[in-house]
Amino acid sequence: MTVSLLGNAYLHLRGRELPADVPTSVMAGFAVRKGIEAARGLVLGARYAGVSTLHFRGRRVTVTGGAFLSMGRGVCLGDDVRVEAFSRNGIELGDNVTVGRGATIAASGVIANPGTGVVIGDRTAVGMYNTVWGQGGVVIGRDCLLGPNVVIVSENHIYDDEDIPIRLQGEARLPVTVGDDCWLGAGVVVVAGVTIGAGSVVGAGSVVTADLPPGSVAVGSPARVVGSRREMGGESA
Repeated sequence: MTVSLLGNAYLHLRGRELPADVPTSVMAGFAVRKGIEAARGLVLGARYAGVSTLHFRGRRVTVTGGAFLSMGRGVCLGDDVRVEAFSRNGIELGDNVTVGRGATIAASGVIANPGTGVVIGDRTAVGMYNTVWGQGGVVIGRDCLLGPNVVIVSENHIYDDEDIPIRLQGEARLPVTVGDDCWLGAGVVVVAGVTIGAGSVVGAGSVVTADLPPGSVAVGSPARVVGSRREMGGESA
């Protein structure tokens, strides 16, 4: 009965069913861990701007600028996640977003120069040790998968004057958009000003420096389109 109740609760909060053959001992450990994470979210999440329902917060999670953070239901923040939400538009995490262990989502680089912000759509998984910098604005769509160590930046340093230190020459901010249902493989880097079309797949270690059309499969540094999902479905990224 307990297993059934837990499965129903998981389906309600996360939108996914638990396998029927999960051992009871594993299920019990999972339930205890999630209960602790939910308690952390309930107590510590009260400082956020908008938390519509229960969410899960791992160990050593750091949230700054909580008044600028909005979260949907069933959000999971893994251990050692850092969220820096202060910015013009804040950070918005949709329903059932997961942020993997050690990831950083930062909307501003420095308090003196607020960034635009970050929006992450429903059911998107931000992988372990990802870095998402929203100074120029980052929008990641629904149902996306970001592998470990993905980096998304939306700001470049200006460096053309050799007589002035680069840190004093200012920044060029350009928005980044990742469409719905995209998969970015491990170690992908997405630079400022890029749009990745919905349904695209980017292979591990690629550096995306130009727009990718919807449904494309791209690899390399710089990333180049090598086909479409319809043509290459099932191959590893």
